[in-house]
Amino acid sequence: MGIELNVVEDTLAELRAAGATVIEIDMPELDEAGERYFDGQIVQPEFLGFLERDLPEWIPLLHPIAGKRLGAAGDVRALDYLAALHERRRLSAVVHARLASERIDLLATPTLPIAPPPLAALSRLGAYRDANRLMLSGTCPASMLDLCAISLPAGLDGEGMPAGLQLMGRAGADLAVLAQAAAVESVLGTHLTRLGTPPRVGASSSAELRE
Repeated sequence: MGIELNVVEDTLAELRAAGATVIEIDMPELDEAGERYFDGQIVQPEFLGFLERDLPEWIPLLHPIAGKRLGAAGDVRALDYLAALHERRRLSAVVHARLASERIDLLATPTLPIAPPPLAALSRLGAYRDANRLMLSGTCPASMLDLCAISLPAGLDGEGMPAGLQLMGRAGADLAVLAQAAAVESVLGTHLTRLGTPPRVGASSSAELRE
């Protein structure tokens, strides 16, 4: 996690040097929202409900690990689900009020706090669950708190894998966040500038990407 954080911190230093105001803030609501995402009270029953309602033919096609995770969705009580929705709305209101009162345009975090693990390391359910939790820990707070978000390439981590800079804004501020992300990209450069050409992409494909 430290390597990805260092990549993002270096990227933020570039933006600061270009004139952006970058400050560190403590927002525990993001961590709390992440924990409530992972407890499954909202996500699992809603995902299972979506599949049963709109894509029932996909359920038999789920990977066994994903199928096991959904198996507990039916155990969530309606009262627990409603209580979790109430708490989600409360946390979202707190975060949005703070963003407005402190005049914070964007929250910046690493998109993925760990290097992507190899598939061979995820064959066991426990290993998959632990890795999945870490991989989603950067982005799920935005979903839980009704924030809009975008990820930009920040650079390569110590494993040579892409590291992302996530920018989160208030609900309904999609156009503003896109405009701010474009301004950030004008300073940092494109994905090719930050990450280079993927190893398995040939020269012809790379030329097409640049057009």
